Amino acid sequence: MSRRSGFRKLAWGWVLPIFAVPHAAFSQSEGPAMESMSGFAEAIRLEEQLSEETRQWERQKRILDNEIAVLATELAENRRRIESIQADRSEARERREALLARAAEERTVSDALLHLVEALSTPANSFFELLPRWSENWNEAPELISTETPPVEFLRLLQQIQSENQQTNSRAFEVEDPESGETYRVDLLTFGLGAAYFSSEDGAFGGQIVFDGGDWSPEIIPDYSLQIRNAIDQESGQAEPHHIVLPVSVNPGR
Repeated sequence: MSRRSGFRKLAWGWVLPIFAVPHAAFSQSEGPAMESMSGFAEAIRLEEQLSEETRQWERQKRILDNEIAVLATELAENRRRIESIQADRSEARERREALLARAAEERTVSDALLHLVEALSTPANSFFELLPRWSENWNEAPELISTETPPVEFLRLLQQIQSENQQTNSRAFEVEDPESGETYRVDLLTFGLGAAYFSSEDGAFGGQIVFDGGDWSPEIIPDYSLQIRNAIDQESGQAEPHHIVLPVSVNPGR
């Protein structure tokens, strides 16, 4: 072997270890760095994932808040409707109770009036039969009074009779002369239902209608015919008012 060849071998023997040592050192430092880079990337990924999940959660929270607000509004409206319905039911119940109470009161009054009509029907018929013929209710009253007569009709008839008994009227009337049996067309002057005077137009025929204990009958009074005629003319406005003396018939048994 030449000296040059031996030197080359010796030089390569030293160079290879020199290059091998830095390469080994570089390989040993590369592992932690790569791990750090990998961990950093993983951290960034996790942070982005958390940010995305946070945004999604906040979006879902806003949606839920809106739904809760809508449900709260509907709940308040339902409560208001329930309170309104309850108030209406209470008012309706009170109105129904008031109507029932009023109906019961009216039924009590109606029963009392019906009992009154039943109690008065017989004597009332006797009373109405004694009404004078000049009464407007003379023909109507007996037909209206019975045990089936509504109390309102009975009271209405009594009011009509009471009103008629407070009036003074003059009107045409027919009177039958008890002696001759002839019927005369006369003018009748009535003071309520207790007194009635009649006279012909010329004052030649006149008198009063008296109650004889069973019926009303005409009584001819020639001496008072002119005075009765004058009283009728005063009532109808055909004569000036002045004092007139008229006969009065009193029946103690009436």
